[in-house]
Amino acid sequence: MINDQLLSYIKQQLAKNVPKEIIANNLKSQGWTDADVGEAFGAIAPSLPVTPSPAPVAPMASSMTTNIGQMPAQPAANFSSPKPHKSRKALLFSSILLLLILAGGGAYAYYSGFLNFNKADTLEEVVTEAINKISSERYIKNTSEVDVTIKDEKIITQFNLPAGAYPKIQFSSNAFLSKEDLNDPSKNKVSMNAKFNFANILEEPISAEVDFLIPEPMIFYVKLTELTGLPEGAPSLSASLFQGKWWKIDVETLIENFAGMGAEEIQASFKNNQPSKEELEKIEVILKKYLSIVQAEKLADSSIDGDSAYRWRIDFEKKQFVDMFMEILEVTGKDSTGKIGIQTPEVKASIESSLNLIDIKPIEILVKKAGYLPLQVKFSLGILDEDGTNIADVDITYTTTSSEPIKIEAPAESTDILYLLGPIVQSSLDSARQKGKDASIKANMSSLRVQGELFWDDNNGYSGFCLSKELKDTRKSIEGSGSTGFVCKDSVKAYAISTKLLQTGYWCVDSSGASKATSTASSGTTCPAK
Repeated sequence: MINDQLLSYIKQQLAKNVPKEIIANNLKSQGWTDADVGEAFGAIAPSLPVTPSPAPVAPMASSMTTNIGQMPAQPAANFSSPKPHKSRKALLFSSILLLLILAGGGAYAYYSGFLNFNKADTLEEVVTEAINKISSERYIKNTSEVDVTIKDEKIITQFNLPAGAYPKIQFSSNAFLSKEDLNDPSKNKVSMNAKFNFANILEEPISAEVDFLIPEPMIFYVKLTELTGLPEGAPSLSASLFQGKWWKIDVETLIENFAGMGAEEIQASFKNNQPSKEELEKIEVILKKYLSIVQAEKLADSSIDGDSAYRWRIDFEKKQFVDMFMEILEVTGKDSTGKIGIQTPEVKASIESSLNLIDIKPIEILVKKAGYLPLQVKFSLGILDEDGTNIADVDITYTTTSSEPIKIEAPAESTDILYLLGPIVQSSLDSARQKGKDASIKANMSSLRVQGELFWDDNNGYSGFCLSKELKDTRKSIEGSGSTGFVCKDSVKAYAISTKLLQTGYWCVDSSGASKATSTASSGTTCPAK
């Protein structure tokens, strides 16, 4: 049923020569549907239909505006006839719901990487974003998987393996990095779990699991968590000695005990070789530079842990690899004084020679679209012999991403590794001391030959040389070094002197010019033959 007020309003507007399109637009802006308006116009002038979807309303003259002002503001409020259809409310609600769904879906698609407007999408841009993210994160997780398949026929024959079976070595690790100070990498703390597996080498696979902690620079903690598969009779690492125990390795202390006179220089070298924040930034620049020039192919998107990821395949020429490595070496290869301490031409020649025995396969890089982490690198190497025959395959997957906060600190209980190495260290020190003292004994014995010749010049013979003051003073120095069994025999024409060395045997000098090690002391005026 046509609303009378609606019908009356339309007639009034038509009488004032207001265009039908404007009347229809104004009514629909107040909530009337196309059906309501069309029905009313049809009742007045059936021969003149109204356009269902009129063009936007143009600005109206003041007289036109006055006429429109007489139209009811809301049909339901100003007309006593039936209210607009409920379908209009349903349509409005559905439209809002649809817009929310589209907005939410669009946001998800954008941050999931399906829509990438104004986002990085080239290899250099994406990897740069990932590297920047890694640099800014305080907690980082790195995982690595390394599979080595040995194909050397000589080794396979040695292990007596069946056809198609190869010795294999597998390594995997989960490492967590805590950056205590983003501006000082030397304060980084590390926690790592590493697993090793050796298959087709012995009768049973050998497995080992080790935990590492680096709570402060130059301090390591190691714990053997698991060791299985060792054959009977092999040296075992019992639970009471190694397994399940933390062992402390203080690098500075080890250097002090083993390096001797060069300890300070080695310690300084260790400390200065820790890359600074500025050096790491320079390395990032080098990596980005070579990523921009390598041959890269964008592959179909893949996934990391179920999340959509960019994927590229890149081919590094060996020359590019060498050049990149040498540039990094120039940044990091410093000695304890901060100067370049590595002979780069020799290193470059060594790398180039090594690369002749390595077949570098294309590298695959994956980067998660949402947030640019994880970053994953996959590559394979072929190890060649001198004839160019492949003797081993190496497959490596390395993934780095952000991590939940993790606290890394020294274990509550640990045993210093010097507890095990103490006897070795002591033996090494004792041996070094003995060698030093023996060298001093030999030097003093050699000086006696000079004194003997001077005695000859003054006395026209060697008789009485063994009782001379010069010889007695030198003997005190020799015995002060720990030597025993000093023997001196002289005559007018000859003399021989021998003394016991700390390590083994004797040292003997005589008037014939001999100065040598012997198995026995001298008994006459010439040194023993042996």
